[in-house]
Amino acid sequence: MSLCTYECRVVPGLLQTEAYARAVSLSLPPLPDPVELEERISARLARQKLLSVERRPPTAFGFIVEEAVPRRQTGGPDSKDRQGPQLTLSPTAWAGFVAYTPGT
Repeated sequence: MSLCTYECRVVPGLLQTEAYARAVSLSLPPLPDPVELEERISARLARQKLLSVERRPPTAFGFIVEEAVPRRQTGGPDSKDRQGPQLTLSPTAWAGFVAYTPGT
């Protein structure tokens, strides 16, 4: 399996922290009820296992992210500060890259 994605507005879902995923989910109408919100976040975090070296067959992936995305204040400074390190690939990730493209 392989995946390549380009994001110009938010951090790719497979790289989002729980706090960032929550902030994104609460920023788009219609707002989910509390149960639906938790289901969305749990599902998003569970999908991150696609990037694990434990997965067989492994997933090759590429994330191209507009350079302004990590600087946006999605979820406020606290959420942004926790999200930053996640944009660097984990040593448990299989084979992939995160590249930044200049914004306009």
